[in-house]
Amino acid sequence: MPFTHQIINGKILPKAQALIPLTDLGMLRAYAIFDYFRILEGVPVFVEDHLDRMFRSAAQMELQLRWDRDRIRQMILDLIEVNAAQSAGCRVVVTGGFSEDGYSPAETNLYMMLHLLPEYDPRDYSDGCKLITSGYVRDLPSVKTCIYVQSLLVRKSMKQAEAVEVLYHWKGSITECSRSNVFFVTKANVLVTPTDGMLHGITRKHVLEIAGRLGLTVELREVHLDELSGMKEAFITSSTRGVLPIIQIGETVIGEGKPGNTTHRLHDAFEIEVVKCVQEGKVSL
Repeated sequence: MPFTHQIINGKILPKAQALIPLTDLGMLRAYAIFDYFRILEGVPVFVEDHLDRMFRSAAQMELQLRWDRDRIRQMILDLIEVNAAQSAGCRVVVTGGFSEDGYSPAETNLYMMLHLLPEYDPRDYSDGCKLITSGYVRDLPSVKTCIYVQSLLVRKSMKQAEAVEVLYHWKGSITECSRSNVFFVTKANVLVTPTDGMLHGITRKHVLEIAGRLGLTVELREVHLDELSGMKEAFITSSTRGVLPIIQIGETVIGEGKPGNTTHRLHDAFEIEVVKCVQEGKVSL
C-alpha cells in the first residue's frame, strides 16, 4: 500500500499536495541535509540516534532548525500514524529555505516522507556480495548532505560488476561506501574500520558497541587499499542492510571468498538489537 501523506514544515499534507517551490535551496544548490531510518512494526528504529546525527549535521551546515527535538519526534510519530505505516523507510530533509536570489539562505524548510523499504535477497547474507571501488571523497564527509552525484554516476559500473555498493578511497586510504560504512576482520581476528573522512553511521555505532560486548578486539584507524588482500573478512553496515557480508572488492577476493564467523556473529547480534529496540518502542508509544 503506497503512503498517502507527507509533512512539510510540520503540516501533514496529501502526497499530491506536498509540493516544494522552485526557489528551495535544497534543489537549487543542494544546500540540504537529511536522515533516514527504518520503521518496523510502527516503531522508528534508533530514532534518537538519528535525531542526534540530524542536529549535528544541521549545525555543521549552519542550518537553524525551526522546531525542537520533541516536536520533530512527534512529527515522525504523526506521519507514521496518518499513513498507518508498519514497515517503511522515513526520510527527514532540512534545506536552506526558499531563496529569492537562488543563493542566499533563508528560513529552513523541513520535509518528511515515507518510502517502501528495499527488499534484499537472502543469498546476499548467506553467500556475500561484491563492491567496486572509486577514488572519491565527499564534500563534508562527516555530514549527511543530499549530494550523491558520484554514487549515481557509478550505478552502471556497479550493475556491470554485479556489485551492491561502491567503496570510496582517497590517496590509497579507504573511507566509506556511498551509503554504507565498511568493516574488515584481519587474520589476527581484529575488527578494523576507518575513522576519518566518512559519515559515522548509526548501524556502525551499534555494531561497534556490540563488538565491545562480545569481547572483540577493535581498531578504529586508517585502512589502506593495499591491505585488502590480507583481510580475512569484510562487511558493510547501513540502516536498511544491517550487517551485509562482502566477499570481493574490485578484483580482490576477501579471505576464502565467503562470509566469516565474526561477520555472522555481528549480523545476528545486530538483528537482536533491532528487535529489542522495536519491542521497547512499542511499549513507550
